[in-house]
Amino acid sequence: MTNTNKPSQKSLVLSHLNKGGAIDAMSAQRLCRCVRLAAVIHVLKNEGHNIVKKTVIQNDGARLATYSLVA
Repeated sequence: MTNTNKPSQKSLVLSHLNKGGAIDAMSAQRLCRCVRLAAVIHVLKNEGHNIVKKTVIQNDGARLATYSLVA
């Protein structure tokens, strides 16, 4: 049985983006226990939301994708 009172990962990510925030995988895991942020972003884009990805290369060479909503 599912809990219908609990907001979905998709709605939590979209809410965060609508408030003007950017989100990355670590933030998504912390905010809404979302471990597949790219999949949630893909669904939101398919629903018509204008989301852009910015890739940042960190000092150690690791790449970090950050998503934000274009107003």
